Amino acid sequence: MAYQGVIALSFFLLTLSFSLSNPSPNPTAFRVDLHHCDSVHSPLHDPSASPYALRKLAVERSISRHNALQWEISGKYSPSDLRTDMKRIPGEYLMKISIGTPPQPFWLSFDTGSDLVWTQCEPCANCFEQDGEKYDPENSCTFVALEGTAPLCQAYHGGTPPANPCPYTVVYLDQSHSTGILATESFTFETSRVDATTTNPLSSPYRINANPGYNSSASNNPLSSPCKTNSNPHYSSSATTNPRSNHIFAKTNPSSTINLSSDSTPSSNNGTIPSASTTSTSPSVTIITTNDAIQTVITGIGFGCGRTNTGNFVPAMAGVAGLGGGPLSLTSQLGGIIAGKYSYCLTLSTATDAMGKLIFGDNPVFDGPNTKRTQILRDPNIPTYHFLGLEGISVGNKRLNIPVGTFDSGRFIIDSGTTLNFLANGGYGPLTDELKDVIQLEAANDPSTDPDIVLELCYKKPNNYEGIPDITYHFSGGADWIMPPQNSFEVASADVICLALRPADEQLQLSIMGNMAQQNMVVEFNVNDNILSFVPADCTAL
Repeated sequence: MAYQGVIALSFFLLTLSFSLSNPSPNPTAFRVDLHHCDSVHSPLHDPSASPYALRKLAVERSISRHNALQWEISGKYSPSDLRTDMKRIPGEYLMKISIGTPPQPFWLSFDTGSDLVWTQCEPCANCFEQDGEKYDPENSCTFVALEGTAPLCQAYHGGTPPANPCPYTVVYLDQSHSTGILATESFTFETSRVDATTTNPLSSPYRINANPGYNSSASNNPLSSPCKTNSNPHYSSSATTNPRSNHIFAKTNPSSTINLSSDSTPSSNNGTIPSASTTSTSPSVTIITTNDAIQTVITGIGFGCGRTNTGNFVPAMAGVAGLGGGPLSLTSQLGGIIAGKYSYCLTLSTATDAMGKLIFGDNPVFDGPNTKRTQILRDPNIPTYHFLGLEGISVGNKRLNIPVGTFDSGRFIIDSGTTLNFLANGGYGPLTDELKDVIQLEAANDPSTDPDIVLELCYKKPNNYEGIPDITYHFSGGADWIMPPQNSFEVASADVICLALRPADEQLQLSIMGNMAQQNMVVEFNVNDNILSFVPADCTAL
C-alpha cells in the first residue's frame, strides 16, 4: 500500500521467542481463510452487483493502486490522477482476526504491500463508519501501549524516540489516513492445522516468554478470563489523547534509481542497527483446540490503535493487516514463530463461493519437485515491497524479443492487492503484439464505457479459452511462472474476454504481477532468506 512519505525505518531483525502451551500440534504452521472482497463469504459482498460491474470496480482499484505504488517507489506524487471517488479497499482480500483478551473479532484487509497492522480503536475521536463495535482496549487484559523507547516504536520512527505513548500516522496518497498509538495485543486466528507431517525447524527447546500483559497462571485457556471494564493496568485514557500535535515522523525521499539487494539484513542510513538484545517484546503463541475449532493465539503483536481514521474506507473493514517486508509487518514480527515463512493460495476470481488460504509457517507443498524459486530483492529505503528479477517473457513456446535493460532497474513487484498485471512498455508492446499475431479469435471491444479503464486486447469469448496460449514470466534462477489463459484473460462481459494487463507509466515504468496471475498458485515468502517459492495447485482443495 502506498502512503505519502515512506516512514524511515531502521531495518533490523527482531529476535522473537515464543512459549508453547502444548508442543503438539506444531504451532509454527497454521492456516486462516482469505476472502476476496467480492466473494459471497466477504462482508463487502454486494448480491445486487453483476459480475461485470464488480469487474469494472476491480479494474478501477487496480489502476489507482498501481498509480499510488509507482509514485511511492519513485518518490513522485501526483494526487490529481487518483480516483478519490472510490471507497478504499487497501487489498483485494480480507481475513478475520480477533484482537484482545477476551477476543474482539474484526475484518482486516490482507495486504502484502504495507507493513503496519492497525484497527480503529475506542475512544475514537474521528473515525470512519464501521459495521459493529470498534476495538476497545479497556475491555482487554492484554493491551499494552508502547513507550517511545520500545524497539518497535524506534523502528517505526527511524530510531528517534518520540513522546509517550508511541504515536503513528499512516497517510495514503488520496489523503485517507489513520492516526493513533502503537501498542501490543493478543491476536486470535481461527485456524486449521497444516499437514502434521510438516517438519518443524524450531523443535529445539523454547524459552518461555513471560509477557507482562498476560497472566498465564490465570487459566490454561487465555480466553476464559474476561477482563473487567476499566481495569486494564496497561492503559490510561488520559495518556492517549490525539498524538498528532506532538508526534515525530521522519520521511524518506527514495531516489529515482533504487538499490536492490538480496541481503536479508539491508543497511540503514538512519543510525546504527539496534542489536537483537534490545528487543523487549517477544510474541508468544498458544494453541487452543475445541470440538468446533482450532484457535491460534499470539500475544505481544505490535499494532496501531487508530483514534483518528478518515477518508475512503468501507464500513465492513476495521483496518489493515500488513504483510510487507518491513519490521513492523505481521509476518516480520512473528519471525521465529513461523520460521520466517508465510504462503497463500488464491482461488480463481470466478469461484465466488470459494475461499483462499493464508498459511503461516512451513508448508509441505513446497517439498515437491514442481516448486520453483527465485530471489526476492529488497530496497533498504522501502523494505515493504517484494521486488523480483524478471528476465524475459514467452508466449507459448516463443521467447519474446524484449529490449535489453527493460527490467534491469528492478522495478517489478509481486502484489496481492492489485488485480491486473502491469508491464513496462518495453515488455508490454512485444507481448501484446505477439498475442495479436497468434490469437485467431474474433476481436472485440472492452465493454467498459470509461476510457480510463479500457483494456486494449479483447476477443469474443471462446469455449474453455481455446486458441489462447499460455504466457510465461521468466524470473531469475530459472523460475518460470506459467500463466494459463484463465490467469491472463478476464471475463469482461457475457461474451467478451480481455487481457488483464495494462502498460506502466511511460516515465515511472513500475511492473506488477497482480493477484489474478497468482490464482491457483501457492506462493511462499521466505523473509529470512528472501526467497519466493511457487507451485501450481487447486486452491479450492487446500
